[in-house]
Amino acid sequence: MPIEVKEYIFEDFDSSEGADNSTENNHFETRLDTQKDKESNKKGHNISSKAQVKKEELILDKEAIKKELEAIIESTKEEALKQAQLIKEQAKKEGFELGYKDGYEKGLNDAKGVFDKTVADYTSKMQQAIEKLIDTAKDISKRYEELENVATDMVLNIAKKVIAKELDSDRDIIKNMVREAMGLSEARKIKLKLNPEDAEVLKDVSLDKNKTVEVVEDKNLSRGSVIIEEENGNVIDASVNTKLDQIKNSIVNE
Repeated sequence: MPIEVKEYIFEDFDSSEGADNSTENNHFETRLDTQKDKESNKKGHNISSKAQVKKEELILDKEAIKKELEAIIESTKEEALKQAQLIKEQAKKEGFELGYKDGYEKGLNDAKGVFDKTVADYTSKMQQAIEKLIDTAKDISKRYEELENVATDMVLNIAKKVIAKELDSDRDIIKNMVREAMGLSEARKIKLKLNPEDAEVLKDVSLDKNKTVEVVEDKNLSRGSVIIEEENGNVIDASVNTKLDQIKNSIVNE
């Protein structure tokens, strides 16, 4: 708070003790008064001089005090500014460190949030892509199975037609098929079921001297069918169509 210095002005002590000139009838008194006047004037002058000196001293003291106070105020002001600057810098530093820490933590949390969101989005997209791939694979597999089945059936049908033609043109085919089927049976007595056309081929053929073979013609059987029935009820199916179906199943189940 500024210190107010009041300036006190001292009036000059110029006093004059005038001689009383009304006593003109008494010369002695006049001379005495005159002497008193001189002495009074001298005393007044001395007092005035002393007062002037005192005044000047007070003014000088006042100026010195004022300058000293101004110096103290300026010094205090400078110190206050320095302290304020230090406090400001310290607060700025602490605020920066706190802000940096908060900013780092916020940045870390933001980065973690972005990373988690990115991973979640990526995982979701990958899951969707995988599901689409699985659906596509299933669809392709289903179509492939359908195509495979169609292709297999087509091949087998072609094979059946080819075999049927071969049976018509080559009688040895059915003979070899019958002998092969009979070799699969250990029974001494068997029934051999054939298509009538195939049975006709075997009339003059000796099949197996160690077995009693009864040839049974069955119109419901297709060409190339060879079925053996044993006495114990066991059945051996060595038909061409049966073998082709087994081949088909093995292809599909692979």
